[in-house]
Amino acid sequence: MYKAHSAFFAALLATAATPAWAVYNQTLVLTGTDAQAVPATSISFTAASGQTVQVQDNDDSDDGIFVLVFPGDSGEGGTLTITRSDGSKTNIMVPPAQPGEHIRVNLDNGTARRAPDSLLAPAPTTVASEPAMPSAYLIGTYDSIKVPQVGAGTLIGADSEEFIGLSKKRLTGWSGTGILTFPETFGGNVSIGFSYGEADGNSSGSVAAGAANVGIVYHDFSPNESTGVAVGAAGMDVSTRSELDHMLMFAKFELPGGNNGGDVSPYGKLFYGNYKQRHSSFVETPTYGSAITSESNQRVKEDLFGLELGLRFDTDNNGVRIGLGGGIMGYYRDAKLRSSQHNICSLCPSPDQQDFTINIEDSDDGFGFGASLMGNVGLGLADGIEVGLLGALRYMDKIGRVWNPMSGNDLFLDNNPTHLESGSSTSWHVGGYLRFDF
Repeated sequence: MYKAHSAFFAALLATAATPAWAVYNQTLVLTGTDAQAVPATSISFTAASGQTVQVQDNDDSDDGIFVLVFPGDSGEGGTLTITRSDGSKTNIMVPPAQPGEHIRVNLDNGTARRAPDSLLAPAPTTVASEPAMPSAYLIGTYDSIKVPQVGAGTLIGADSEEFIGLSKKRLTGWSGTGILTFPETFGGNVSIGFSYGEADGNSSGSVAAGAANVGIVYHDFSPNESTGVAVGAAGMDVSTRSELDHMLMFAKFELPGGNNGGDVSPYGKLFYGNYKQRHSSFVETPTYGSAITSESNQRVKEDLFGLELGLRFDTDNNGVRIGLGGGIMGYYRDAKLRSSQHNICSLCPSPDQQDFTINIEDSDDGFGFGASLMGNVGLGLADGIEVGLLGALRYMDKIGRVWNPMSGNDLFLDNNPTHLESGSSTSWHVGGYLRFDF
C-alpha cells in the first residue's frame, strides 16, 4: 500500500520544475500491450533541439511510468525510441507538455499525446491502457480506370468485319473518400468508409469516302428483319462517349500491429460497390449526312458484394509514416443493361427501316476475383494531425461489358444480338489525404 501511494505522489510531483538543480522533470506514461514490462534501459529520448534527455524509472520499476529529466527549467517535444529485446526499434513522435500535464504513449498504435495529471492512475502498478483516439481520413485522388470497350459502325473487309469506332479504353476522373477509424475496438482497429467518384472519356473513328465499304449493323433485327444497312464506299464517321460513376462502402477490421515500429497487420474488409456505365455513340456518313444515321445509348448498372483479405505494413520514423499494403478479393456481381439504338435510313425502300428504335434489356451475374496494392507517405504536422500522399492499384477480372454485333452474320447466322457479358478492369489512383484525431 505505501509503495503504491509513494509512486503515485512521485508521479504527480514529476512535472514540477526544480530551479535549484536547474532541471525540469516530465512524467512519461506508457500504455498498451506489455507497457509495464518495458525497462528504462530500453528507452531513450531525443529532444527536438537534438539533445539526449535522461530517462529515469519511477519508484515502481514495473508500473509503466518514467521521468524525462530535461536540463534547464522547461521541457520540449522530441522522439521517443524504444528498443525491444529482438533489437527492433520503435520511434514515436512526442509533443511538448506543459506543467500539470504528462505524456501518455500508446505502444499499440505508436502515438503520444498530452494528458492532465489528474488522469494519472492512483495505483501505478496497475496502470490500464487508455483507449486511443478515433481518427478521420479525408482523401482525394485522380483516377484512371480501364473499362470494357463498346463498338459502333462497321468496316467491311473481303473476309471479315471490324468496328470503325471503339469507346475509350481508359477513363479519367476523380474520387473522394471519407474514413472513420476506431482503434482498440474488438481487439483491433475498426474502420468504416465511403467513396464516390466519376470518370469519362471520348473517342472517334472514321473511314474516308471511297476508301472502303462500310455499314451500320443493327443491335437486333429491324422490323423488316434486316440486320443492317450497307452504304458502300460512302465513308463513315463514328463518335463515342463513355462515363462511369462508382461508389464504394466498406467496413474493415485490422489486427494490432500497424504504426507500431514496422509491424505487419492482417486485415479483412467487407464491401459493397455500385458501378454505373453509360456508353453513347453516333454514326453517320459524309456522303448521305443525316439521311443515314444510327445513335445508341447503353447503360449498365452493377452491384458488387465482396470480401477482401490482406496485410498492411506501417513504420513511423521521426514523424514520417510510410505504409504499404495489399490484398485479394472475391465478390458477387449483379449487372443489368438497358440499351437503345435509334436508326434512320431515309433512302431505304422499306418504310419499316426508315426510322425505328431497337430497345434491349439484359442481365448478367456471377462471381469474380481481384487484387489491390496501396501505399502512402505521411508527415505529422502537429499532435493528432497528419498529411500525406497515397497511391493505389486495383484489378477486377469481371465487370459488366456491353457486346454489340459487328457483322450481319452475328445476327443472321448466330442470332446473337446486343447483350451483357463481362470483361476485366484495372485502375490506378494517386492523390493526397488529411488525417486528424478526435
